[in-house]
Amino acid sequence: MCVLSEEMADLYEKIRRFQRSSSMVSPIQPSVESTRSTISPSTNLASLASLPGVSFARDLETKIRKRAEERDRFLSTLGGYVQETTQGSFWMRRTVFPERDLPFSCADMDRQTVAHLGRDAGLQEFDPSRALFLDVETTGLAGGTGTVAFLVGIGRFVKGDFAVTQYLMRDYDEEPFMLEGVRRELRSAEALVTFNGKCFDVPLLSTRFRMNRVPQGMDALMHFDLLPPARRLWRAFCQQCNLTNLEWMLLGRHRTVDVPGSEIPQIYFDFVRGLRLERMRPVLEHNVEDIRSLAMLSAKACRLYRDPENEVSHPQEWFGLGRSHFCEGNHERALMYLKRSLESDLPDDLRCVALRDTSILLKKGGAFDEAVLIWEAMLVSGDVFRLFPYEELAKYHEHIAREPGKALVLVERALDHLNASSDNPFDRGRILSRERDIRQRLEVRLKRLRRKADIEERGI
Repeated sequence: MCVLSEEMADLYEKIRRFQRSSSMVSPIQPSVESTRSTISPSTNLASLASLPGVSFARDLETKIRKRAEERDRFLSTLGGYVQETTQGSFWMRRTVFPERDLPFSCADMDRQTVAHLGRDAGLQEFDPSRALFLDVETTGLAGGTGTVAFLVGIGRFVKGDFAVTQYLMRDYDEEPFMLEGVRRELRSAEALVTFNGKCFDVPLLSTRFRMNRVPQGMDALMHFDLLPPARRLWRAFCQQCNLTNLEWMLLGRHRTVDVPGSEIPQIYFDFVRGLRLERMRPVLEHNVEDIRSLAMLSAKACRLYRDPENEVSHPQEWFGLGRSHFCEGNHERALMYLKRSLESDLPDDLRCVALRDTSILLKKGGAFDEAVLIWEAMLVSGDVFRLFPYEELAKYHEHIAREPGKALVLVERALDHLNASSDNPFDRGRILSRERDIRQRLEVRLKRLRRKADIEERGI
């Protein structure tokens, strides 16, 4: 018991000494209220501002603010304005082309012609006054979730005038607000007109709408894509069926100041960083010109299809019209237009196609005499060997003229040429892939004609 008391006394003494030493080193801590009153706020801010991370953030914020101010000053020179919403803002601009200056009108695009050009019965209800002419500028051409439509241009007829409204996101955080503005514009329309929009513009926009959880009704709109009919009508003399080339070849319009589409993504990347802002001006003008050209070419395609006598400006347009009607099954118009194209100086490859289609239409109409003249002319035209006239003449001589001997000679000549061509290793793959079916038909015909020849020789 005595030992325990001594130990307790020693521990008590140690605690007392510790307390005395602590009171001598540091005074009693002041209360929270007294600390707040003695330390100034400016001292705290100054000490925080001296920290490396905080100073870097402050400098970065200043740079971002200055960059946004410079960007907005530049955009203000383009005639647009900032559209504020409850969630955020984006930039937009409206360009109006007066009716008196337009080489096209709303009446040019009647619904029946649009339905024929688009080969879509759903376009029978197409109303150009309720249609939007859409074109987007993107951060790339690959598509997918990584490609963003930073500029959406929409043109429409407004009381005879043609107005183009552009929606621009100045930075990536403005995308949902810009898409909301586009969505409101789409709600007031019944149809879309694009150039390759079915493959690129509309799927890309739909993806961006879904990723930003913005509801959209693009799938419910009628859609007239000008690219397929433009290729059918004008590819004969416009090897590159893009808007810039078509407007130069067909409309005589040449853009004095334009930016190549391949450079547009990098221009936008620089714009977001605040670099070379002035390069964004031709991008916006490029978008406006694309939409105006889209409307002009759509109107011209409708006028050409509806009234070719007054609209054809190039002989090869007759070829495009004839091919277009031929594929649609309008044989009477196709034959008339193809014959008109053959009156001009067509390139050899196009002339061959026109002769082939013309002979097929004559054959269907029972005009075998004219068809035979075409097939015989194709046999001796140029140095290019073509199986089509051999097969057609063989059919004619066997079934119509009842001259199996002549048919047999034609089939043997065609197969001899095929066999000689197949000996060339460079032509073997092409021959097998393109002409295998015709070869098989000719071999079957050859056996039948030889049987007929044997029967005639034996007098059976």
